[in-house]
Amino acid sequence: MEPVSLPRGLGRRCVFSAFEDVIDEYVQLERRVIERAYEGELSQWTLKVRNDSMRDTALESNASHKDESLRLVNFRLRQQQMEEYKDRVLLLVQDKLQISMDTETAGDGTRRRRRSSASQKEMPRRTVVGDVLGHAPVSIDLCLNMVLTNRDTIDRLAVFASAPQDMRLRDQAQDAIESVFCVLLRGIGNHVRPAYARVVAELKDLEHSVMATMQTDQSALAQLEQQTRSSFIRAELRFFELIHLCDLCVQILEIYFKSFMTAFIDEHDFLNTCNQERKALERAVDDSVAVGMDCVIEIIMRQTQHIVDTQMSADYSPDSNVSLTLTPTVACTRAVQFLGESTVILQSMTGHRQMRTVFLGEIGVRLFYVLLEHIKRFRITEPGGFQLIADLNLYYDWAAEHVDPETLRYFTALKDLANCFILAPRDLRGFLQDQYSRRTFDGVMRSEEVYDVVACRSDYRNIRTQVEGHCDFM
Repeated sequence: MEPVSLPRGLGRRCVFSAFEDVIDEYVQLERRVIERAYEGELSQWTLKVRNDSMRDTALESNASHKDESLRLVNFRLRQQQMEEYKDRVLLLVQDKLQISMDTETAGDGTRRRRRSSASQKEMPRRTVVGDVLGHAPVSIDLCLNMVLTNRDTIDRLAVFASAPQDMRLRDQAQDAIESVFCVLLRGIGNHVRPAYARVVAELKDLEHSVMATMQTDQSALAQLEQQTRSSFIRAELRFFELIHLCDLCVQILEIYFKSFMTAFIDEHDFLNTCNQERKALERAVDDSVAVGMDCVIEIIMRQTQHIVDTQMSADYSPDSNVSLTLTPTVACTRAVQFLGESTVILQSMTGHRQMRTVFLGEIGVRLFYVLLEHIKRFRITEPGGFQLIADLNLYYDWAAEHVDPETLRYFTALKDLANCFILAPRDLRGFLQDQYSRRTFDGVMRSEEVYDVVACRSDYRNIRTQVEGHCDFM
């Protein structure tokens, strides 16, 4: 019997037709296999994290202050290690996912994608990129292995997605490809979200610790305060490392999507389920970062408030026989030192300039209002006014180094307003009118707040009539 020659397109249709009755079962099998593989990977990681957490707790309870100080000194080195690690991982990802896709036209006019010969060599499923951080909150190895497993599954499904356009088999394979990619996105999300939840829970516990410290007896205050501060620095460091690693996970997914998945999914189709899942994962990461940042800011400001509240009333109302040194007070120095320790980690561990600006700007504005309320607690004499200006100069120096120019206006206005405590009563009205003419307080302080600060002068009751009623804001 002589073999019959068939057109290429008809031959392909006949081959694909043989699989139409089993494609549903095959697709379900592929999805079950990859879901179980991801569940197994995530379960192993969860167990590892639990064991590491128990071991770290035991080690931290025995760690000395000296060891902690050494670790804090080296956090800039940790940032350098993180950047090198990210570069190495991204190079490895690009190598593993070096998928050169050629377009060819089938005999029936349909267009399909195939792998170029350069990428047909077998790639290992398991890869180790290493971990220079020690007990990292998320595993880049796990994420990359999930991506490679996903790619292998979609490679098999893509064979059926190249069937002729009018065959049901092609649509089923396309739907399966999108479904399998969504499984990957949800798997990465199930890995990242618990990591943020653990860090945020740790930060919230520290918030309560700060509140407890503020109510502690003075005899045990110094030691407890140091323990709380050390715990916060560790938690803050872990949080910003987590931001780096999760950003790396998202970059890996983006490389995979653009180099491989765009052959099957239109990235501009906002109604596509895969694109919606991608956006949902990005929103979940962004929301987790925002919650963590709020906790960090809250802890910083509560601890700063606690330190500022240790200010002695005699600092701004010294006895007449006390000579002024005009150096910042102990409370001011400690507060600025704490702010420096807390914010320098952010500056070193965050590569996003916009994030740094927003974070430091929020701290700057909240610090301004802490200081504004702090000043209102005191009756300030003329010598105390000089001491207050010395303190505000130190706060201003911190702000000039860390915050943006718009936020710096708050500290400039507060420092200028502090001159009201060292002026003679007859010059006070002209000084305030001059400040208003130069719009020093515009968008910074309300008229009532300016009045409340001026009213903190120890002699204000005696000079009240010289000021009120003669200025537009009073």
